[in-house]
Amino acid sequence: MKFYLSLSVLFILILVPSCSNSSTTPTPPAPTINSFAVSPTSIVQGSGATLSWSVSNATSVQIDQGIGTIAQSGSKAVNPNITTTYTLTATNSTGSKTAAAALNVIWNLAGNWAGTTHSSTNGTSQIAFSVSQTGDSLSGTWTLTHGSYHIGGSLTGSVSANTLSATLTGSSGYQATFSGTISNNGAQVDGSGTAPTGDYTFSITKQ
Repeated sequence: MKFYLSLSVLFILILVPSCSNSSTTPTPPAPTINSFAVSPTSIVQGSGATLSWSVSNATSVQIDQGIGTIAQSGSKAVNPNITTTYTLTATNSTGSKTAAAALNVIWNLAGNWAGTTHSSTNGTSQIAFSVSQTGDSLSGTWTLTHGSYHIGGSLTGSVSANTLSATLTGSSGYQATFSGTISNNGAQVDGSGTAPTGDYTFSITKQ
């Protein structure tokens, strides 16, 4: 009798599934950032660009730089005043993934400028510029006044990070070059250069 009872218990244990296995929750797949980009990747200060992204398997998607929580796919217009890197973070219960997109912002130097130059040969002179800008390239005109002496001509130059570099061309083969550091949120440039009369320093501000 005991033998038959043992066989019955064994048979029941084989047929009844384990209760502990039935409560297992599958682990969700990790978040996937399919794409995250900014277009264009370089703008002149005051212009705009567009961030675009596509994310899968995320319960939360965020972009920093004050943008905050976003949908899993979409786009957003941005117009920062300085070069900015945006970071997207996609999260679920498995973990997080991040991606970055950098937007280069070129100082907007278009407009009228005025200031002074100083050299050991000529002392202090007044200088003025009228500048147009396309991307990082500059063009325009310049005039320099020292007492009753006046000279002027054309300007060509470029902007790279916080540096302005330019060549001044005038009549009778006159040519001067200069390079300066951009400061005060793009409203001031200080630097030095070389002219036919010798080396000089300068300081100009946007009018």
